[in-house]
Amino acid sequence: MKLLAAGVLAAIAAACFYFFVDRRPADVYTMPVAEAYERLSHADLMRDGQSFVGTMQFTSSGNGRDSVSWNGTTSHANRTCKIGLAPWSEDERQTKVSVNCSGGAVSDGAAAGMAHKFFRFAVIEKVDSTLVGRLYDEARSHGSTAAGWPGDGVDGSLATAQSNAIGMMQDAARAQREMEQEDRVRKEEAKWDEFYDADPIDYEDQL
Repeated sequence: MKLLAAGVLAAIAAACFYFFVDRRPADVYTMPVAEAYERLSHADLMRDGQSFVGTMQFTSSGNGRDSVSWNGTTSHANRTCKIGLAPWSEDERQTKVSVNCSGGAVSDGAAAGMAHKFFRFAVIEKVDSTLVGRLYDEARSHGSTAAGWPGDGVDGSLATAQSNAIGMMQDAARAQREMEQEDRVRKEEAKWDEFYDADPIDYEDQL
């Protein structure tokens, strides 16, 4: 009975901790805005020519208070994530972080939303590891860290990418048909132009 009672008390204590103590959202960190800004503005984005997302080269800038921008570039892509910092509404000693990204690559095509989503996932993992004080975890950069964060309004689903791809294929097929029709019309017009430009027949010479 004593063991059972102890187990019940432990379960109740854990539940109370979860519901009343550890209610902090995933995008809220236990430090003031000034400290979060200092860590993120001096984050180790590059090491030995490599960044946390491979060969993409990163630079960092900030407004000195509550906003940091990480800009990543390659020969064919440019992506920027603005990291916003604000005191948490429930405890101003803690910081609520937002990550909003823009840009992309020409090769993204129909999967632009998915590319955006996975890049933002990697940035959120870098933000989290920087603020928590741990090493960047590539495995967690694929979405597990960002799972508890709110989205940024960009649809990065596979279904949307597939729908976009189908739409692009249909648009390409339509454009091809229109080009072929225009080509047929030009050829037909050229035939008639050739006919009318020919030397007129002198019927008097044939009599």
